[in-house]
Amino acid sequence: MGISTSQIANVLEGQTLVMPGGSLRADDVRLTVRATNAVESLAAIGDLVLANPQTGASFRLADIATIRRGVTEPASLLLFRDGAPAIGLGVSNTIGGNVVEMSAAVKTRMETLIKDRPVGIQVASISG
Repeated sequence: MGISTSQIANVLEGQTLVMPGGSLRADDVRLTVRATNAVESLAAIGDLVLANPQTGASFRLADIATIRRGVTEPASLLLFRDGAPAIGLGVSNTIGGNVVEMSAAVKTRMETLIKDRPVGIQVASISG
């Protein structure tokens, strides 16, 4: 069909449809991590249109691929802090935004959210 896997990945990334998720262990409990901007259904992913740049032919992703939910085993991206598995969160400022105000707002919001974190989750700032 003349469409590479990297072209498919670019379409998915461009739609912000596929986001990392997964699970983690806290003591003897497995906690699920879900991306909040994930698609509502597999059908929405299947309806994405891919085009062959050489021929101009277009296909729905569901017409040329099997779409299913699942997890990658083993995980492909791993992050560690002080030798323990970790989850990273990056925050960047908007164009023209005030970095000092943004930093204060993030710290205030984190203080609110920290009290509701799951058992076994520790929060640490790397910078800021």
